[in-house]
Amino acid sequence: MKNIRLTILFVWLSIFTINAQIYDDITFSINDIKIDTIGDYLKLSMLDCSYMDIIGYPELPRLEVRYVIPNDKIVSDVIVSDSVVQYLQGEYFIFPHQPNTRIGDTSGYFVQPDSSIYRGNLPYPRKVIEIVDHYYEFGCHIALLYVYPLSYYPKQQTLRLYSSISFLLSLSNNDRLIQRPKKASEQMSKLCKSQLKSKIRNDNALVGNNGWATEIIGINESFPISNSLLSNEFNAIPAQVELYDLQGRLVRTQSKSFESIDTSQLPAGTYTMRVIMENGMAYSDKVVKE
Repeated sequence: MKNIRLTILFVWLSIFTINAQIYDDITFSINDIKIDTIGDYLKLSMLDCSYMDIIGYPELPRLEVRYVIPNDKIVSDVIVSDSVVQYLQGEYFIFPHQPNTRIGDTSGYFVQPDSSIYRGNLPYPRKVIEIVDHYYEFGCHIALLYVYPLSYYPKQQTLRLYSSISFLLSLSNNDRLIQRPKKASEQMSKLCKSQLKSKIRNDNALVGNNGWATEIIGINESFPISNSLLSNEFNAIPAQVELYDLQGRLVRTQSKSFESIDTSQLPAGTYTMRVIMENGMAYSDKVVKE
């Protein structure tokens, strides 16, 4: 089995002095590959990987990786700087991905391999890493990428494994609307970070990252309800706001005119405010009417 190293040289000093970049290295082992036989086809799976899901195309493993990035940035490019390639021995007629079937469906319908891929000389997939999406989870900005550990040459029925991939994520300015509160409690911030830590590769980015809010207030602190609370304290598009007293009773609901919250009928004191956003996100924090 041959090993080939493909290297692109960079001046690493200039890279690491630029904040708008993230460097990572991912390794795969041939021992992670499991091969099953389905009729005339071979179906491959790999540890921690899902599958490529274009119907009729080779069903190869893909790894989903996530990174926390600054709210004002997006991943605009992925640059592979170094890779080690292993050519796998033997011939591989890879199983074509099939549509989902309902439980109890016995029609036996089978989608044949797409000839534009299976008779081609080009490798599949053409990319090693692909930018898929940007989204917010627990208030943190997440970039989702697919990494393809295997490259398939259908006409020759050969496979090569990227046993090591080193790459750079290049970041550029994010022009999308950022929806998150300006303030959040320390308890909420800690909860969000603990939930994210197991999902992302650069968990060091959570250190000192408020994520959920631009400002974290202490557990025993609160911020006041004012006539312009939502417009001044939150960068958000709410769909509904709810206020609960210290006994957990719902005392105020508002689903329009979010420029202010009518608290004229409420006594002074501490409340829990739950904000439900148009995008489905919801969060709660302690507020006080003075």
